[in-house]
Amino acid sequence: MITKGKRRMAYPRIVSRKEALELILDSVHPLATIKLPLEGSLGYIAAEDLYAPTDLPRFNRSAMDGYAICSKDTANATNKRSVKLKVVGEIHPSTAELIPIESGQAVRIMTGGPIPPGADAVVKEEDARCEAGTLDVAGLVPASQHVWEKGKDIKKGSLLVEQGSPVTPAILGILANLQIREVTVTRRPEVCILAVGNELIDLHDKPTGHKIVASNIYMLSAMIKQHGGRLRFAKISKNDKGAIRKDIKEGLKGDMLIMTGGSSNAHSDLTRALMGEMGVELRFAGVSMRPGKGTTFGLYDNKLLFGLPGTPTAVYVVFYTLVLPALLRLMGMAVQGPCCIEAVLEQDINKTPGIEHLVQGFVMEDSHYRVLPLVGPDIEVFPAMARANGLIIVGPDQAHLKQGQTVSVQLLSSCISPL
Repeated sequence: MITKGKRRMAYPRIVSRKEALELILDSVHPLATIKLPLEGSLGYIAAEDLYAPTDLPRFNRSAMDGYAICSKDTANATNKRSVKLKVVGEIHPSTAELIPIESGQAVRIMTGGPIPPGADAVVKEEDARCEAGTLDVAGLVPASQHVWEKGKDIKKGSLLVEQGSPVTPAILGILANLQIREVTVTRRPEVCILAVGNELIDLHDKPTGHKIVASNIYMLSAMIKQHGGRLRFAKISKNDKGAIRKDIKEGLKGDMLIMTGGSSNAHSDLTRALMGEMGVELRFAGVSMRPGKGTTFGLYDNKLLFGLPGTPTAVYVVFYTLVLPALLRLMGMAVQGPCCIEAVLEQDINKTPGIEHLVQGFVMEDSHYRVLPLVGPDIEVFPAMARANGLIIVGPDQAHLKQGQTVSVQLLSSCISPL
């Protein structure tokens, strides 16, 4: 348990992206569990393993329209010497009472209908010859033919949902079929977003002078909601020590506080100093990557605090590389890192060596993955973000990547590798 107070542990000033992710995930633990009705569990993360309470299907069913028979009756049937069976009834999926059939009998049955006692196979409609209530079978019908046997889909006691995995529409349908009415899940994190800067205005404010819209809070809010978090508040704070302190204090009432702007080394930025004064335990105060070098991360009473640079590209990249894994871990998902692929580079990339670069790219797939870097003098920031579906990883020792070279690409999605 991290306790409130003034004492702070020593921390490395700048860490690698890999080290940053390890420090973050080592600091994050799933939130409390809650029970939800099945109808309200979609998208939540299962907090415990779920096992099948019964077989599915619960009884033998016909997989075809046709006739239910006893397969032993056809043991000696051939084209020249067929077997004649008396049709004694009809079964639909809704039939409640089943009359057992005896040797020499058959029952007309519809797809999904329960197999009656005494029957163990189905002659499908297309292969059946039936006249005047008599079924003519000209060949051996093996046991279980066209029968959807009890437990064929799911056996009683089999694992349905593994702890740490999401409740998807398909999973929800399976649980409903088994009449599991309630699911234990991890509650969703409450996230607060704070944009710091005197130059920032709200979307609905009238722009004056050199003011700019705090678009980061809208983008972050959308990404948080998209990936399962709950937004507690998103607001702008002026570059004033008292105002920022008040907003940080309020933001720490949630599970995660994300601040954008005010985290660099510029003289006017106050957030880092305030974090120290308020007893935030900083785990790192910079990441050796671009964009996002000024990213900070700390803990306060088990609450997560991220300080992100103010540029939209940095916010976008840091969210997917560092913030999203923490969010998913809070939600109960077992994660250890991003989902990466190998892709062929569509054009050259030139970067300054000595620091890792994450370049926005557009991934395409035909016979193999290809990736087009969204960089250059003709590429605008916001259109690039809107088009990007991956981040090309350029290592600190890689100054020049050539067209046709195979590169590693992190996909911009919630595709997170399970532990």
